[in-house]
Amino acid sequence: LAALLTGATLNLLEVEAVGLRAVLHRMQGEGVTVTYLVPALLRALMANKSEDAFRSLRVARIGGEKVSWADMKLLRDAVSSNCLVQIGYSSTETTGS
Repeated sequence: LAALLTGATLNLLEVEAVGLRAVLHRMQGEGVTVTYLVPALLRALMANKSEDAFRSLRVARIGGEKVSWADMKLLRDAVSSNCLVQIGYSSTETTGS
């Protein structure tokens, strides 16, 4: 809650309800700086992306399913060189390890 208490804004969107273009428009319009995406959504957004939708990101966290090197390349090509990319695996992605 520290971020919200110091002025951050939380943007929650139901992708199926608003569509990919609306998500990209919100990211660009609001200047989103931190995001959490599953790779399938990342790939779908990248297929429809506008040039600057991901440029404001400072932190991009990806997880929820297997992240491939191709996913990383898509993201790295869309964000600034200063953006921290974090891959988060939990029990569903690391079963048996």
